[in-house]
Amino acid sequence: MGCQPVIADVTSRMLTRHGAPAELRRRIGTTEQFGTDPCRAFITSYSPEQLVGQIRQGDARAVVDGDFPLLGGPEPGDVLEQDGKLWTLMGAKERRVRGVLGGYDLWLRGAGTADARRGDRAQTEAGDLLATEGGDRLVIA
Repeated sequence: MGCQPVIADVTSRMLTRHGAPAELRRRIGTTEQFGTDPCRAFITSYSPEQLVGQIRQGDARAVVDGDFPLLGGPEPGDVLEQDGKLWTLMGAKERRVRGVLGGYDLWLRGAGTADARRGDRAQTEAGDLLATEGGDRLVIA
């Protein structure tokens, strides 16, 4: 058995067990259109000791699989969406063993929620949920 099936299998099993469905998006030129690839991602927070350099509190890291047929792989500026949360990709590093791609390690910065990107409105059972100016309070209208 070659190295590639083993690495792909280990990454796949880890993401199946700990990851969740996600979507990687990349803006096409200067249009409002995006290219997208589905993936599985396991997202975790940085520990306080890891907040060095340009990494800020609230940033996260993720492991994603290595299969991006449309986009070819993650790049800085891409957006990762998982469970309605949007993350801007700040950096990506290939996970390779003996030259074989097994996935990517990502550095993510929170970019809000999918609902917030649609105008800071979300539907709840109680009514419309509105974010106030500055986002400090939520009001149910």
